[in-house]
Amino acid sequence: MTIRPVAMRDRQQWLRMRLSFWPDDAANHAAEIDACLSGKNEDGVTLVAELPDGSLCGFQEVGTRPFADGCDSSPVGYIDVHELVCFRKVL
Repeated sequence: MTIRPVAMRDRQQWLRMRLSFWPDDAANHAAEIDACLSGKNEDGVTLVAELPDGSLCGFQEVGTRPFADGCDSSPVGYIDVHELVCFRKVL
């Protein structure tokens, strides 16, 4: 498995993974992914976990948010880590 920055070729797999976690927001996922891949989102970085066959099995989104529960400062750093069940089965 390789951990690397997300690339344009990952768009469909990244969208599929995001939809598996948040199925009710498809339109926003596509727009956020396109902004990230086009370089318009300077707020963070996305890393993907790639299996030897080229398929993706997880992703991590790192960035900032304007607020978070329990924090007095702004912006607040965050890390969202998501792994898919297929990743666990491979290992």
